Amino acid sequence: PFTLVVTTNPSQIMTDQTSTVRITIEDQWGNPVPGQTVHITTTLGSFASDAVLMNTTRTTDSNGRATLTFYSRQSLGWAVITASTGGVVGEGYILITTGPPAQVVVTANPLVIPADGTSTSLIAAEVRDSAGYPVSGDYLVGFTTSSGSILYDYVEDSEVTQSPPG
Repeated sequence: PFTLVVTTNPSQIMTDQTSTVRITIEDQWGNPVPGQTVHITTTLGSFASDAVLMNTTRTTDSNGRATLTFYSRQSLGWAVITASTGGVVGEGYILITTGPPAQVVVTANPLVIPADGTSTSLIAAEVRDSAGYPVSGDYLVGFTTSSGSILYDYVEDSEVTQSPPG
């Protein structure tokens, strides 16, 4: 009989970041178990930087440890890292959250208006991370125009929908 422990560091990362996963196997007396093949899976993310690899194996070193890198890629949520060998299973967890602002998606409704001096269009902006997920928090987004006019310079509250008076 032996124990298998899965640790993650850090245990919370953003999209497109990494975490180190360490599997430690010890025998019933607390001694490291070297040379043990460990099967490892994840429910989100990947164990490869350039592809989606959700299942892999590693062999423990002389200290009874197997270490690998976890890539969040463009996933969100809890990644459950499961390691198993010889009928013994251990789990570790990584929380993947949205990353920092990386892009702004601007929409207009309607997209085209006549140049009649009275028609309006609602312009909205959504701040997103590098994976395309909306970023929570308050961010100042400014608007300018090269044609026509904007009734208000900015809105500081992300929950406010700006509309023309009337």
